[in-house]
Amino acid sequence: MDCISEHTTKVLEIFKEITKIPRPSHKENKIRKFLLEFANKNGLKSFEDETGNVFIWSRYESNQKSVILQAHMDMVCEKKEGFEIDFEKDEIPYEIEGDYMISKSTTLGADNGIGMAMILAALIDKENETPIEAIFTVNEEDGMTGASKLESSKFKSKTLINLDSAEESRAFGGCAGSKRLNVKFKKEFQSLDDSYICYHLIISGLQGGHSGEDIHLNLGNALVILARALYKFNDKFDIKVIDIYGGSKTNAIPRGAVAKIAIPKDLKIQAQNLIVNINHDFVKELGIEDPDVRINFEGADFSDKALKDDLAERIIDYLYLAPNGVLGLSKMKGALVESSCNLAIVESDEKEIIIHSSIRSSKSTMIENLTLKHQIMSKLLGAQYQEEFSYPAWEFNYDSEIACIAKKVYEDLYGSELEVTIVHAGLEPVLICKSFEDLDIISIGPNIEHLHAPGEKVSISSTNRTYRFLINILKEFSRRNK
Repeated sequence: MDCISEHTTKVLEIFKEITKIPRPSHKENKIRKFLLEFANKNGLKSFEDETGNVFIWSRYESNQKSVILQAHMDMVCEKKEGFEIDFEKDEIPYEIEGDYMISKSTTLGADNGIGMAMILAALIDKENETPIEAIFTVNEEDGMTGASKLESSKFKSKTLINLDSAEESRAFGGCAGSKRLNVKFKKEFQSLDDSYICYHLIISGLQGGHSGEDIHLNLGNALVILARALYKFNDKFDIKVIDIYGGSKTNAIPRGAVAKIAIPKDLKIQAQNLIVNINHDFVKELGIEDPDVRINFEGADFSDKALKDDLAERIIDYLYLAPNGVLGLSKMKGALVESSCNLAIVESDEKEIIIHSSIRSSKSTMIENLTLKHQIMSKLLGAQYQEEFSYPAWEFNYDSEIACIAKKVYEDLYGSELEVTIVHAGLEPVLICKSFEDLDIISIGPNIEHLHAPGEKVSISSTNRTYRFLINILKEFSRRNK
């Protein structure tokens, strides 16, 4: 049955081209042009919809059953502190280290560039005889806009393979639902006199990671660590909070955070000693998961005003109490987490402190429960609650034909069982299946590590095996549907 395609080695070549093309969320124009030019160059029909999604069709007879292959165009753009890159203009810097393609200072964009590369290779693969309807969606990483606005009338297929997973030996037939929310504290100020000295309290050295797929790894959350440090400072000294900010993406575990504080000048030595102790505690606590965690206490320019004491305490309390991390484990085979929260971003502008969180769960009742906790906290601490975006869980289909095909093909190819389960992350099928009636879906992908964080890397051998797996799934699908 095995079909080993000459295009297996082409996937990485195409992905290398994709790394040269800037593609932040909401700014996919250049990658969209690349896709349309690829279709034109290879004589394939293509179309761009009003949302900016791109569709490409392989050549096939009208009576043949087709399969939709789907990936998203955009990538999470994260970089190490101090590394210079313009994600709207520059190529992604990468290296080949053994079996891995890695970007050490930025995200690589294998999520989901490697999925796009597999689809493009399959579209021109002469070994594949299964008709393909390819969908490339926009803005997956910041709201799944493209997936939410797809029109099923443009497609004939009743089967879809999503190429946005990151673990070769596990396929996904369901995913958690999610809600993104924020709370806003209106700024109120008090004056500072020259009896105070200002410092930056800086959390750094954390790995970060995907707020769904990596949440079970017990990685440090910079905002949680900052809140704990501020609480200890506020408990021991008459500190004044001038500003606070950190994190950058709602779907990434925050790697850094900063608070500008003022302390009485005569308490400088005691404050420095406290920082030494706090650093020791967190290095001990996170020594295995995040051994490079650091809390720096650096001098800052004097500010003549700070947040009012009551407001600062309410903000610290919210950050300290906000649900974060794994909050429930799944009983389904292969699924690790049922429910979680990620304290993701703190923004500061002239008028407000805005705190963003994301909730994930495969149970709608848990999303409701965790939402209510945020609402109650907001009410008690005098903040304004607002919901940004939500989607329901993608429910697992125990009778999926494409999952059965995938399991058979994987065992035939590699002599081991493919685990088909649910993932604690948001995948676009959760919205696509709302537009397509009775669509049979599975999600696969190669081994990718450190998603949504600098140091993201993809296994080259796993990429080749996964592409081989994909082509053989298509072959078996056609055999069963002749």
